Amino acid sequence: MFKRIGIITIIGILLIIAVGIIYIFSSPILFGFLFLFLIIGFLIGISLVVVDFIYTQRRNGEKIFDPRLFIFFKIITIGFIALVINALLLMAYLGPTAGLFTGFVCFIFYIPGILVGVCIFLILLRTPAAKYVKSKKIRYFYILFAIVIIVVPILVGWPLLSPTYMDKQPIQQLHLSSDGTRLLSISGGEFLALENSPFQRPVYDYIIWNTISGEIIWNKTTSNYFDATISPDGKYFLNFENKTIISIVSGVTLVPISGTYFDWTVNGKYFVTAQDNQIIIWNATNFTKIKTIPINESIRKIALSPDSSKLAVEIHEETQNSLRVIDIHTGNSTYLYNYSEYSVFNIQYVSWSNDGKKIQIVKREFTPDNSYDLSEHYKLIIWDIPNKYIFYNISFNFDIGKMAMNRLVAAVFGKYIIYDYEKSELIFYNLTDIETVVDTNQNFLTAFDLSSDYSIIAIGEKGIIEIRNASTGLLNKTLHTPVYEIERPIPGFESAIFFFAIALILFWKHRNKSK
Repeated sequence: MFKRIGIITIIGILLIIAVGIIYIFSSPILFGFLFLFLIIGFLIGISLVVVDFIYTQRRNGEKIFDPRLFIFFKIITIGFIALVINALLLMAYLGPTAGLFTGFVCFIFYIPGILVGVCIFLILLRTPAAKYVKSKKIRYFYILFAIVIIVVPILVGWPLLSPTYMDKQPIQQLHLSSDGTRLLSISGGEFLALENSPFQRPVYDYIIWNTISGEIIWNKTTSNYFDATISPDGKYFLNFENKTIISIVSGVTLVPISGTYFDWTVNGKYFVTAQDNQIIIWNATNFTKIKTIPINESIRKIALSPDSSKLAVEIHEETQNSLRVIDIHTGNSTYLYNYSEYSVFNIQYVSWSNDGKKIQIVKREFTPDNSYDLSEHYKLIIWDIPNKYIFYNISFNFDIGKMAMNRLVAAVFGKYIIYDYEKSELIFYNLTDIETVVDTNQNFLTAFDLSSDYSIIAIGEKGIIEIRNASTGLLNKTLHTPVYEIERPIPGFESAIFFFAIALILFWKHRNKSK
């Protein structure tokens, strides 16, 4: 099989193997000298193989530059493109420095690989195996070669370069006390590298802050995510998952609550839950049930009036949805608003005026039948409860932006707030015009809250919470959540999409050739 391989080629191959073995088993002290020795021996060995190939070609009257070498150059080109793609993937997920470093290291190894590949290729051309070089099946080698060059450095280099990184976790929820002096932040969701464990799991931090001093008053860390809030006076923590109330001062679980929590009066005297199609009013001082109001339909939203005398309730009925006002003392209901049960959007926000005589809702509406309309549409309605008429009724909309990140983040009585992602601004609208524009330092707002007295806003992104004056936008305090060692996932999904795209292109190209 190797009868066309000359003695010079054999000497060259043996020289390459010999210098490699010497280098591997040599002393680290002589690293510089041996590295130079390896390079010289390596190049001499390759030169002997190339010279022997040229000599054999001339002796047999064949072309010195074999046309089949173009196939090898194609393989080299595919490998180089694959290396570039590999570096771009690492740059996207690890950063420019790591991507360029990995690309540089791979390129250093790729060059010797090319030279060794030349030797192997020239040897193959002088054996019966040369017929496979021009076979149509060589295309499968190209694909396999490219995939190996992309995947292997990622799988091998990823844990060596940066399997984890130190960072804060995203803010999931923010809840301010009535006066804005207390704040509950819920952060977490990233997969963390845990000590003494081969597994990764998310960790969530529930922290109550003093927004004036920035001190942590109370905190709880758990592996489970659940909804929670704090009382208007900031003294109690409500766990929606196990339906318990915890004293922030003593840390003692005071009482389990029945039903789903909905609202707490601003003065902190009462709160309301719903269970089995009935509304339960609680005394927030001793946590006892005061009154139960039966409702025959499913309850979606409840808002207590400031004087605790009335409830605004959104109810889902068999044929329609409605908003009612219920007198807590008499149980009498007044229908304010009906809309079809087939409506995709429920009422987003319900709020009372300070005197308890007016009520406001904000509800998202259907987008007009226009494929070019990239806006969200809302309706804002205010009722005068004693006189039973609509005091105010407007529709408003806003552009969702290029990244579809602009959104309505809050609505309180007489105003609504929109976040502009591209400008990093919070825009406060009153019933007639823009009231305030707050420039934030957040690249991507993930959580927001406004205190009940409209004096303080809390803005959350990734591990950073801004406490600002709601009227002026002035930054009062910046809070930082804990830093964790976070697992950096291998970009498997994105790589799979890339390979799938390559497969589709190759299939389409093969199909066109077969026609």
